[in-house]
Amino acid sequence: MNSTESLSWTKYKEQLREIAFFLPNFFRAPIEGMKRLPEWDWLTIISLHAIFGALIGLCTGLIRGNLLSIIFQPFISALSALFIGFAGAALFYYFILFYLNRQTDFLRLYTMIALATLPMIALRMLSFIGSPINLIGFAITCLLCSVGLVENFAVERKLALRILGSIYALFAITWMTGVIISSRDKVELKQEVTPETLDILEKEMQKPAK
Repeated sequence: MNSTESLSWTKYKEQLREIAFFLPNFFRAPIEGMKRLPEWDWLTIISLHAIFGALIGLCTGLIRGNLLSIIFQPFISALSALFIGFAGAALFYYFILFYLNRQTDFLRLYTMIALATLPMIALRMLSFIGSPINLIGFAITCLLCSVGLVENFAVERKLALRILGSIYALFAITWMTGVIISSRDKVELKQEVTPETLDILEKEMQKPAK
């Protein structure tokens, strides 16, 4: 390892150490954390977002006790976190650009989204409780994003709350629609599977093979 690589690795370890100290403080007071976003580079914030997502995915797989979940959930959760981060940052970047008519720092927006989604990602470990946990997690994320927009990007409080409230309402409507459709499909399936149908299937299975 040459001197340049050594310096890069040393810097990266320092960044990971900074993240390790930052996270407990952030979860103790997330609103205060959103008011003063850390000045991190791309490598640091993406590392935090992806590693945190992967760890939560691993914990979720362990809670489920499913081998496939343990293997694949960390990768799925990490990719999901990064996708949400970039999609959310892009949404607010173009909102500020076209609606407020000013440029802003995309990295700083991504940092805001990444931090705001940490509680939502953490709550995925409780997914066994049921899908309403997603509504709670997304509500926390929207609240933290509104604080971040007001305190770091000079967006008016009423405007920020209106935008995030609309996003949450759309998410809630989509979620409720999915729940209704899923419940209806389960009811229809139960109605189709009658005792007579089960008797027929049992008789077919008991027939000797030709």
